[in-house]
Amino acid sequence: MVDEKILKDEIMDDVELDGVAGGTHAEIIDDRNRLMKLGFYEKKPNQKFAVGIANALDKLGKATGYDFKFTSESNSGNVANTYFFNGKEVSRDKFWSLVDEFAPKK
Repeated sequence: MVDEKILKDEIMDDVELDGVAGGTHAEIIDDRNRLMKLGFYEKKPNQKFAVGIANALDKLGKATGYDFKFTSESNSGNVANTYFFNGKEVSRDKFWSLVDEFAPKK
């Protein structure tokens, strides 16, 4: 077996990793958990996570007056979710910072 070493310039930082990995099951679960903590996600039997998240974001939008949306290709493998604020695509980090900024505080 060849001894392969990872060079320093081959290591990705968190920003680079965020751009590569994503939309995955982990993102969906994290989105759901965040919306549950905010009180917008409603668990329903046999409801797909993406549908529940979309419904929760609709509720969040009604509560804040802002339009929060996302699309998920979770059935397509490791394809990142796409996030939108007031019709404009934003990064996942920006999306959640806007949610944190505008969501009603408990």
